[in-house]
Formats: sequence, structure tokens, C-alpha cells
Amino acid sequence: MDVVRSVLAGRGVPDEQVHRERYTSVADTGSAMTVPQEMTVEEDGRTLGTVMVEPGQTLLDAGLAAGLAMPHSCTVGNCGDCRVRLRSGEVAQNEPNCLTPQQRSEGYVLTCVGCPLSGVTADIADP
Repeated sequence: MDVVRSVLAGRGVPDEQVHRERYTSVADTGSAMTVPQEMTVEEDGRTLGTVMVEPGQTLLDAGLAAGLAMPHSCTVGNCGDCRVRLRSGEVAQNEPNCLTPQQRSEGYVLTCVGCPLSGVTADIADP
């Protein structure tokens, strides 16, 4: 991107006319968690499995590694396909993300950018 900006500037394109978007990998939400935390995954109240989420691991990564069929798509907090209702516990997640204020108040979190701060129970039923 820096090379392209340099070329455009060299050709007289004003910087304010150049649109740029910078994408980064998932932020370090896992740094808040220093010990493994237990995650129970439910669907409509029926337990599908319980896994340990290691420090630095997202809820989605832990669930998929354990073979749980967890919904997901983009894995960076933009699409909402991994949205689950948090039944118990606390989750830290990258901001900004695609959740609306109403979804947050209703207890939804994104598993792809969420890391547990305590033991959690998440319901993957279609929100």
C-alpha cells in the first residue's frame, strides 16, 4: 500500500483523494485471560459439548478444535455468523465489531473475536 501511495503522489494525485483501508489480524483479546477457561456450548438449551479455552484462543477456535459444529464465516468480527447468546460468564471481544447495541444488551457475543474472562455457557441456536 505504501508503494502505491508513493506512486500516486509521484503522479500528482493528492493524498486526500486516495482511499485506504488497513486490515489487521484479530487483536489480542486473549491477553486478558491468563488461565484456561471452560466453555459449554449449547443449542436451544441442549449441551453439545464442553471445552477448555486456552489463553490467546478465541471461543470459536476452541470450539472448532474440539470438533464442535460452531457457526462462523469471516472470523474477524465483521459478518455476525458466529453470533451466540451468552447464557453465563464474561467475554472480552474486539471492538469495533458488527454487533448492534441492542444485540449486546440482549447478551450476544461473537465467538470469532471473543475470549472468555470466566467460565462461559454459549447458546449457538439461530439468534
